[in-house]
Amino acid sequence: MVDIKRIFDSRVAAWFGATAPICAFVVIGISIALSPWFSWTNNALSDLGVSPVAPIFNGGLILTGILLSLFAIAVVRAEQRSRYGLVSAIGFLFAGFGVTGVGIFTEAFIELHILFAMFCFIPLLLSFILLGVRWALKHGISRSKILMTLMLLGVIVIISGLIGSSKMNPWEFIELYKNPPLQYITPEGKVDYLRIGAYMRELVKTRYNITMPGIALMEILFALPMLPLYVLLSIRFYRKKARIDSNHSTNKIHLNES
Repeated sequence: MVDIKRIFDSRVAAWFGATAPICAFVVIGISIALSPWFSWTNNALSDLGVSPVAPIFNGGLILTGILLSLFAIAVVRAEQRSRYGLVSAIGFLFAGFGVTGVGIFTEAFIELHILFAMFCFIPLLLSFILLGVRWALKHGISRSKILMTLMLLGVIVIISGLIGSSKMNPWEFIELYKNPPLQYITPEGKVDYLRIGAYMRELVKTRYNITMPGIALMEILFALPMLPLYVLLSIRFYRKKARIDSNHSTNKIHLNES
């Protein structure tokens, strides 16, 4: 019988945290290796979730999300006295839900897929930003410099988003996935989401003069720095918990001796 309390033990959860990103990259690598049609420049990683390797890809993402969530719950419990640590941990928890949701709701459920993808990337990015702020404050960098840097980055992101979104209507493409034309339905009555994705990218290029090369490449480049950071964070969390437990044991010995 599984001991639930043991699962949420901080040192056990730290192993989940270190394993989660490794699991994601291994599953993505296996899925791509088994998909000779996949192109880093013409496909999104989510295309793997509606392809013949969907069970491997989606199952791996669901497992990754569960591991990430278990780690995040342990961090939430351990960081209740630290505002930055607590908010960062909650961000990791949302990211875990997001990764799980992306694995469950594929491009066939495009609106939910996009929603959970946002839950995956945005909270994870914000969590690492908050950890960076925490590190900067700890090393004597003033709050004003941190605030100015964050405001500058925020302005750049907002302007980039406005420029990109002003050129096209995303609801048009969501509708394309929800109500696909007949030419994208196979003789067996199934929707060919891979062809729809290719058509959508070509439509964006011809109608809005926006090229979308390297979608999968951009996704993996965004996630790649998270791998060492997340593993290091998990190791640090493990060592911190081990150090606290060691101090408690020492204090108990001293009390017994006295």
